[in-house]
Amino acid sequence: MRFKILSQEAFILHNLVELVQNQTNRGSQQYSSEIECSFTELVRNWMRKLAQSSTRDGHMNILEQALEIAQLGLQKRLRDYDIRYDFNSYLISARKTLKFSAKEITELKEKLKRSKEIGRVGERRRVVSDAQVSFELVEIGLQSAIEGLIASPIAEVCELNLDEINRTYQVQGDWFPFHITIQNLVFVIDDDGTIFVSTENLPEVLIMEAEELLERIASQVYLRIK
Repeated sequence: MRFKILSQEAFILHNLVELVQNQTNRGSQQYSSEIECSFTELVRNWMRKLAQSSTRDGHMNILEQALEIAQLGLQKRLRDYDIRYDFNSYLISARKTLKFSAKEITELKEKLKRSKEIGRVGERRRVVSDAQVSFELVEIGLQSAIEGLIASPIAEVCELNLDEINRTYQVQGDWFPFHITIQNLVFVIDDDGTIFVSTENLPEVLIMEAEELLERIASQVYLRIK
């Protein structure tokens, strides 16, 4: 079984392009609540990503930077279809809607930064693979009590190849979420491409083993789309 997986950003962009295409095909530039909701969600998604990044532009607040990145990325996609579209009204709406969310995300970013500095929260690391798709491994919880591990592909679009992993381990289920049980550890593969394993109350040695197995599974499952 093989499935095409889109990142949240790619999914929202795809939906937005379709909405704008449909509107322009009708010869309309009327304000659309659907476009407003999707564009606002795209900006919100970028705020979350910027909050987790250490390379954010410190001269621009997180909301304004997310607005700029979201609009430029969307306009680039639309140019591929030779579509010109005015998003000024949607920028104003998203700025107003996300004003307080931006403040909360910025505050949470500072708290997370301080927690990381004292080694209080779980870590996240990127696994780079030349042959397949790079992915991120995230520890959920405090470093002294890791409750779970998640792997997620970094690529905008990739393929989830369950046939490959089924050669090594038995994949259970007819549809998402799929399960792989290895040595009493249950790895859950969801339809967004994430792979989760619970490590609650496990000793450190078993958490390390679970992370090694998760990395091995992700390395086999995530494939580039050719």
